[in-house]
Amino acid sequence: MNPYLITLGGLLFTVLCQVLYLSYRVGQASIKIDTLWDFIIRRAKVEFVEKGFGVMQSPLAIKAGALKLIEPFVMRVLPFYNDLVDKNPAISDKDLFIELEMKFGDDLVKQVCIPHNLTAGACMILVIEGCRGTGNP
Repeated sequence: MNPYLITLGGLLFTVLCQVLYLSYRVGQASIKIDTLWDFIIRRAKVEFVEKGFGVMQSPLAIKAGALKLIEPFVMRVLPFYNDLVDKNPAISDKDLFIELEMKFGDDLVKQVCIPHNLTAGACMILVIEGCRGTGNP
């Protein structure tokens, strides 16, 4: 038996084991990230209800007065929101939250979160529910 083949085989086996281990770790990290996003969105919904902007039912419902407070911002976000929903009608709240945060996060903080003293994400829930409240899914 050629010693080089044995060495090469051992090296390939080691690399394969490392790839499998890294794949497992990435999968675990993905689950943890999803869990954190679920936590953030649930806390945002709690703040949304506690601040009096809506009621917890299935689905979450925005109050008319709350919609009026953020209507100018919602009207600015609505075309982007509609594009997201048109491209993926089954888009999750988590994905909406992330997409809207990436596109409008800084403006959202300045125009909705700070003026209404929202710190746990209810401002994003307000915008999402506001977009839905305009007759969108």
